[in-house]
Amino acid sequence: MVIDAKDLDVSITDGELVLRGERKHEKDVKEENYAYREISYGAFERHFALPEGVKTDELKAKYKDGILEVTVPAPTISKARKIEIETSKEDKKLIEGESKKAA
Repeated sequence: MVIDAKDLDVSITDGELVLRGERKHEKDVKEENYAYREISYGAFERHFALPEGVKTDELKAKYKDGILEVTVPAPTISKARKIEIETSKEDKKLIEGESKKAA
């Protein structure tokens, strides 16, 4: 059963990617001695948490041949860096004295 693109909705709410849709399927069979009709339908909704830092305005959704493809650009990850610890002159003397004692 293929879902039509007009029956799908892709949105972003509270840091989540939300996919909503509705499935509809009808089957009619008419033969000489009988008639058969099958109808199935149902709504669905899926929520996916987006990682911190995603640029939501760059999300894209593409539907082709019954497949919905949602592209979420990866967030930029900040690189680790060393932070220098500031010390006073007295602390430096204390540290230097302790390192000499240890040697």
